[in-house]
Amino acid sequence: MVQFRRIYLLIGCFFLGFIPWSIESAQAEIMFEGYYKIVSGTTKIGYFIQRYEFDPKSKKFISTYFIQTNNLGGNTTESLRAFADDKFQPISYQYTVKTPQMVKTIDATFKGTIMNAVITKGNTAETVSKKVPKGTFLSTFLGYLILQKGYTPGKKFNYSAVAEEDAESYNGEAYVKEQQTFLNKPVFKVLNSFKGVKFVSFVTDKGEVLGTQSPLQQIATELSPSPSGATEGFTLPSGPLKILFGKVPLGKPNILAGADKPAAAPSPEAIEPAPQEEPAQKPTPKKLPEKKAK
Repeated sequence: MVQFRRIYLLIGCFFLGFIPWSIESAQAEIMFEGYYKIVSGTTKIGYFIQRYEFDPKSKKFISTYFIQTNNLGGNTTESLRAFADDKFQPISYQYTVKTPQMVKTIDATFKGTIMNAVITKGNTAETVSKKVPKGTFLSTFLGYLILQKGYTPGKKFNYSAVAEEDAESYNGEAYVKEQQTFLNKPVFKVLNSFKGVKFVSFVTDKGEVLGTQSPLQQIATELSPSPSGATEGFTLPSGPLKILFGKVPLGKPNILAGADKPAAAPSPEAIEPAPQEEPAQKPTPKKLPEKKAK
């Protein structure tokens, strides 16, 4: 099975670990939502949908994603629903993966530096309790955590993060190498190393990941301006998507979709969302003088 989870971020009955779309989600503000295509070499093998939200009432960040691959990608379906506080300290997450061979779910909660998780594989369930290093966060939030510290070329971040797919914490490193252009947008090129996987991510100054590349595994992802660009050749499972996201995601706001302005990611010092800009007023066209009849 290809380890997409380690590459792209730094995105019915088998949804056993899913929690329904909650009231908390209904109150949260979407900071980012996008559809990505997954390619191996030059061949498309799947897509994934990523959404980041912030609930100003409960002061929680929420990460939700869904991945689907074809036969070339292992015929895998994967999902995550993760919660963290406004300082990115982990609260809980629910993870599910389905392959032709098995179904695995993880339901984890955190209290201080203690992680308690129920890991279910098929009909077998295991309860584990582990201590994680102080300052450990959920790896799905890495981009926004770096954003709060500041994307600066030459800056290196060493961290401890939980790999949600196996309920283990690992040391990682993110190095902001340089600024460049990706998909015609200015980005920071970030070199990542986590869980034995090295990959490159291209991140905007708002923390939006526009794409990733893993040279050794020859796997790449790329944000699509529209859902159809990422999901062509696939049938969207609308039922499970509605359970996970509340509705079938529209794939915006993000820097490529352009229709809606993303909500600003709050910092621990200022958790109020940034005000939305008023739309520019269109000038009234001048009225041409009427011609007199001869």
